[in-house]
Amino acid sequence: MDSLMRKQLRSFGIDDDTLTQWRQIPEFSGAIKSAVATRKLTRLKRIDAGEPGWQGTAWSLERQFPERFARPEIQLNLGRASAASQEREHTLLWLKRELPYIDQLVESQPEETNAKSEPTGTRLSPSVEDLDLSFDPD
Repeated sequence: MDSLMRKQLRSFGIDDDTLTQWRQIPEFSGAIKSAVATRKLTRLKRIDAGEPGWQGTAWSLERQFPERFARPEIQLNLGRASAASQEREHTLLWLKRELPYIDQLVESQPEETNAKSEPTGTRLSPSVEDLDLSFDPD
């Protein structure tokens, strides 16, 4: 749902949480999708007919649906941004999974680490070896 529609709903006192609940109702969600599709089709017909002001309508479609109506170089940049966003999301998921092990490792370290005073062969539990460092985004 685009930001304009959210702004309009807020002007009627409908907050994002309410909207999220309503969108789980199939009839409501279907009606919204139908209205958006109808609005998009009306705009495309206006552009195709060359009606006065069609350039503004085209500009609006480019901004609301850049993945479909923006210039090709903009669409390519969107793809790059999307890939970078997915990589960040995968990294965050990995970090979330490994964070308990990292926290345990940090908490198990003495205040001051002195390598000379630590007996050989001892191992703190957990250790770095316990971390899954084979980050795989898939």
